[in-house]
Amino acid sequence: MNHFEKMAVGLPERFRQLATSEPFANKSVAAQEGRHGIYAFFENGKPAYVGRTRNLRRRLSDHTARTHKKAAFAFRRARSAMNMPTTHTAKWSRAALEKDPAFMFEVDRQIALIGAMQVRFVETTDKIEQLLLEVFAAAEWGLSLDEFDTH
Repeated sequence: MNHFEKMAVGLPERFRQLATSEPFANKSVAAQEGRHGIYAFFENGKPAYVGRTRNLRRRLSDHTARTHKKAAFAFRRARSAMNMPTTHTAKWSRAALEKDPAFMFEVDRQIALIGAMQVRFVETTDKIEQLLLEVFAAAEWGLSLDEFDTH
């Protein structure tokens, strides 16, 4: 069995480890610094987002930072909450939306909600396993796979 096949066979168990890992709320703990793996945000006990990282502490803080190219999850949730298309034409671009006070109010609201969510995590430094597990978890939980689309 080759490396890919071994990882594929192990995905259900790694997913179970992620799904049953001890949730934590304090996302800025120094112990999270430099940890590689897959994380999942849970809102009211239900999975809301899954992602991969090379530095868990930094990545989690990115989700609640209101700076350019950060808080992408909050931006997606704000678009959805305001029934906006996910297209990235000039009218609906991030740069254009950042100038809309009503939209940015919603982004701030989403950032606060994300900041209150629990996180589950499973460690892995293997980049291929990270990618496969991220897709596997998103599919198992029925989460959007929009971010896997090409640009």
